Amino acid sequence: MDPYPAPPVPDLQWSHVLFSLTFVGVNSLISWSLHLHVGASLVIAAGRCMVQLTVVAAVLQRVFATKNSITVAVIAAGTFLLVGRGQPLLRVWQCLDPQVGL
Repeated sequence: MDPYPAPPVPDLQWSHVLFSLTFVGVNSLISWSLHLHVGASLVIAAGRCMVQLTVVAAVLQRVFATKNSITVAVIAAGTFLLVGRGQPLLRVWQCLDPQVGL
């Protein structure tokens, strides 16, 4: 028996996403009625956020499904290099040598 039981995992469904999109829609309608002109960018940002989080969730689900820590480390390093494009590492290197990246 496991001495530390797993904490309950929240059950998130697409209905929760649709419910949250109603708030985005309401805010977009308020923006339209007040002529604030931020409704379209709000809807676009919400759509981008939903797509990005869905992709990240799919990738992380596969990463954590592997039980091999070496595989997880390789996937994490590959993700860092592909998604982050090494920018944080480049910034650190630029702090050490200002001539890098010119």
